[in-house]
Amino acid sequence: MYLKLRIVFTILSAVCIAAVFPMGFLFDWPYAIAAALVALLFFGLMLLCKQSQENQENPHGFSDLSSDTTSDTADGEMDNEMDGTKNADKNDKADGDCKESDKNA
Repeated sequence: MYLKLRIVFTILSAVCIAAVFPMGFLFDWPYAIAAALVALLFFGLMLLCKQSQENQENPHGFSDLSSDTTSDTADGEMDNEMDGTKNADKNDKADGDCKESDKNA
């Protein structure tokens, strides 16, 4: 039920925001401000429904930690899941890779 109310309040809020400038141009700017305030009201109601839904699904307030983006490997290094490389691989360079001008400096 909260999900449906969240969708309805989000749509109503978006419609009110979309009506701000047309109401300001066609009627008067106080009507545009009223539309913006109604949009904020619907946005607040959407957040209230979101909080109520989260409290209903998780009454003790414990968060689900399964959405972690990094994972530990067997050797204790962290995998970067975005590009598939390990953090230690970025720092591995051979000593002979530097230029001759860098050696003289």
